[in-house]
Amino acid sequence: STAFNPSEQKKAYGYGTYHMRILLDQPLSEPLSFWFQSIYTSSEVEINGTVLARFGVLSDEKEEHVYVTKAFLISYTPTDQKHLDLFVRTSNYESPLKGGIIRSVEFGIQHEVDTIYWNSIGLQLVVGVMLLLHGLYLLIIYLMDVRKTELIIFFLMMVAAAVSIGVEHNGLLFRFLHVDFAWMLRLKVLSYIGFCLFLLLMGRELLGNRRKGKAFYSYILSVLIFTLFIIVGPEEAVLYIIGKGYY
Repeated sequence: STAFNPSEQKKAYGYGTYHMRILLDQPLSEPLSFWFQSIYTSSEVEINGTVLARFGVLSDEKEEHVYVTKAFLISYTPTDQKHLDLFVRTSNYESPLKGGIIRSVEFGIQHEVDTIYWNSIGLQLVVGVMLLLHGLYLLIIYLMDVRKTELIIFFLMMVAAAVSIGVEHNGLLFRFLHVDFAWMLRLKVLSYIGFCLFLLLMGRELLGNRRKGKAFYSYILSVLIFTLFIIVGPEEAVLYIIGKGYY
């Protein structure tokens, strides 16, 4: 089998195949589930010769490659088989530093994996909606002529926190908002930057610290410059910075 090796290729562009053989002591009577949390940036999953999922168009040529990046769950019902041959084929021409399987793959008996998957989805939805409701509540109070700065800061902090949940993990936000791969990562970084910034400003308001010295203005300026770079900077440079985790 072959896989991406950025240290040798310098960039994680290309096509690769993961192969794993799962040996079974005895034929399974229950179906299995596989939860793929993140694959960059197109993929195909095959078990014992049966293709169970395909996202995007795989190719070893950039011009023919079409990306589709999302978390997904598949199930497979073995029939009197002593082993499972799992093939995961991937191609990537978007992310310069990370390609192929990015996060761990969960697999096991179907009802157990499905329970974990849907619990994760449910908790993300509940927390995200609660954060947005809290933010909306404070925004309404602010608009009712209670012009306190901490209200609008708290509203923005809640929105940033909700967005960070929606773009991370299962990428729930991108089931409703269709953006290209670069903006998927840009939104993730911007939500983290926004949450940290508004959390700091909220803490200052609660502590009654109104002083704005050189350190404060230097921090705000650096955040604004980095935010501007993430939004309008060259795509490959931005993706490289994000891939390195420099945020």
